[in-house]
Amino acid sequence: MNGAAILSLATIAGPCIAGGTGTPLTFSLRAAEEPDDKAWEDGAQIAYSNVDGKGSTIADIVGKIGHTWESSLSVGRFHDGVATLNLEVGGYLHKNSGSDPRQNDRGGSVQASGLWWLDPNYKSLSVFTYSLDYQNGKTLTPGKTDDSALFDVNSSRLIVDAGWYYQPFGSAYDPGRSPGVFWLQLTGGGYLDRVSGAEDAQNGRVNGIRGIVQISWAPWGLDPTANMLPGTTLGVAPILKLSIQSQHDTSASGDRVKEDRHLYVASLRFPFKNTNDPGLVPSILVSRSVGADLLTGRSKQNVTKVTFALAF
Repeated sequence: MNGAAILSLATIAGPCIAGGTGTPLTFSLRAAEEPDDKAWEDGAQIAYSNVDGKGSTIADIVGKIGHTWESSLSVGRFHDGVATLNLEVGGYLHKNSGSDPRQNDRGGSVQASGLWWLDPNYKSLSVFTYSLDYQNGKTLTPGKTDDSALFDVNSSRLIVDAGWYYQPFGSAYDPGRSPGVFWLQLTGGGYLDRVSGAEDAQNGRVNGIRGIVQISWAPWGLDPTANMLPGTTLGVAPILKLSIQSQHDTSASGDRVKEDRHLYVASLRFPFKNTNDPGLVPSILVSRSVGADLLTGRSKQNVTKVTFALAF
């Protein structure tokens, strides 16, 4: 386990899937999937840090290109809803040369995902999501006899998730309706992780289940222009996010053993908006994460990050 403080630069881009039919080909660079395009979405992060005189490189990048199909949806008393199907191919890189052990997880992915978006004209916004993600690439894994020795091995993963996004008061469509905006995301699913190709590494496969709970709160609403900084053309809308992920291996084969992993993340984002240049949304993110994540090759560690981002 180790701790590090990181100053990083980030870029955010994402396609809009709400509105219209026959959405054109889109490209996105992002660190996490969300039910729809949001300015507060975590971006791809690339950083260089120097901790106790030791330099390290940190990167969390997911780049995808795909196509979205969209249709109207009516369920019972809910009308004017939306259903989508999204197919994407791309690549990913999760790297931290300063962690102990080092993290270097990269490769390509194919994903099918979608959502059912119920009528936003009621007192809340509910979005049901699903995702099937296959990844294939390389990752660092400990040795059989010496777990401090790392080997670059072939990695393949299959991740199946379903989730629910809830936001009360319809504030996603009327940010001024409530001075504070709250939203909740629940995700659950299963995974298969297989590593092979290195004689001295811990080859084998693990199957498991995972759950994620994420709570977010924007105390001043989601519109930065409603909170202008005195004497400037900048507005800001702070967002606090807390998330917990738990992974439980149900079976293991080869040299692998069953484990339980937990990842805790707290972040505070300050998204700004410049009324003179509405095309760019700069933000500052301060985050603290503790724990491990098998599906990004992250070992158990503590990381503090300060990130500057641009959304466009």
